[in-house]
Amino acid sequence: MKAVIVSNCNAKAYYNYLAALFPDWDTRYVLKTEADAWIASGHEKFLEFLSEVDVFIGLPESHEKLFPKHLNKAAVQVLLPSFIFMGGRPDCVLLAGITSATRVGVIHSRIAAAAFVAGKSVEEAAALYCARHFEALGYFDSYAGSRRQLLDSYRPFGVDLEEEFEAWRGYGDFMYTPSHPQTRLLFDVLHKALAGKGIVTGREPGFVAQSRAGFEDYLARGIIWPVYPEIAERLALSNCKTRWRSSAAKGAGTEFDLRVMLERSYASFAARPDARRRITVALGGKEKLRELAGEQPAV
Repeated sequence: MKAVIVSNCNAKAYYNYLAALFPDWDTRYVLKTEADAWIASGHEKFLEFLSEVDVFIGLPESHEKLFPKHLNKAAVQVLLPSFIFMGGRPDCVLLAGITSATRVGVIHSRIAAAAFVAGKSVEEAAALYCARHFEALGYFDSYAGSRRQLLDSYRPFGVDLEEEFEAWRGYGDFMYTPSHPQTRLLFDVLHKALAGKGIVTGREPGFVAQSRAGFEDYLARGIIWPVYPEIAERLALSNCKTRWRSSAAKGAGTEFDLRVMLERSYASFAARPDARRRITVALGGKEKLRELAGEQPAV
């Protein structure tokens, strides 16, 4: 059996799953960005492998590019969207082109970005990270909606994660960033998806559980965006990360606090001449920006 995985940071987890449960398969994985480049350049070995695979696992958008022109039409197709759960981190936002305070990626704080555009000082911005402001912004009510969005994102592809989510909830905070879960969750996602295709039939439950228990949690070495203490307390979330951390996979993995996050964020914003425009658009317009900056009541 030949399998190919085309995904984002989840790709390695899916590969590790297949390597553990199907060691005899010829399994290969590639990040979406690299796959896109290989398709554009006509990478012969990649395209040849695609034409021969028995199982395709990957992002729906990657599948659209590969099928039916390049992918074996007889391949079992397992489509898995990105794992996004904002739950305990409703303040996070991606700002394309603006480096994160974590020094990797473009993840930022909505409040910090809004405060910068509003002309607030770091001290004034720091004062906004409090229960009263989080309440006004609806941050305490976001968990249920985020849960629904996550589960709904998988349902169109035949993957029902209702039971799995309830088990994950028992771990407390199971994310490192809104798009980086503990990899055992990705193990569960792929296992459920393959079970729905009849592929994991016959695997001993004990062996599956043992493989899951020893699953490499490589995303734990990446950046960490914490759950703010007030949110963790209100949601009764245990095992929360309480400080920001740079990547331990690409650097020292240094932890830092709110003030450092704000100082670094402000420096990144100031370095982009178009930062104010980008932030205003990303946050949903001037009215929403004022709410986030604490300049008018949130509705």
